[in-house]
Amino acid sequence: MGAVYWALGITSPAPPLTGLTGLLGIVLGERATTWGRGRLAALRQHHRREDTP
Repeated sequence: MGAVYWALGITSPAPPLTGLTGLLGIVLGERATTWGRGRLAALRQHHRREDTP
């Protein structure tokens, strides 16, 4: 996206470091949510097996 702004001769709405930090936060949050959901599903399945005689 930075190349497009540079080619058009306009300034970026956010400094590159700020943009990359935000993108990193999005990626980490997405991975943490996926990991958390998988972990929760595994725990639920484990508890269901314990309840079954």
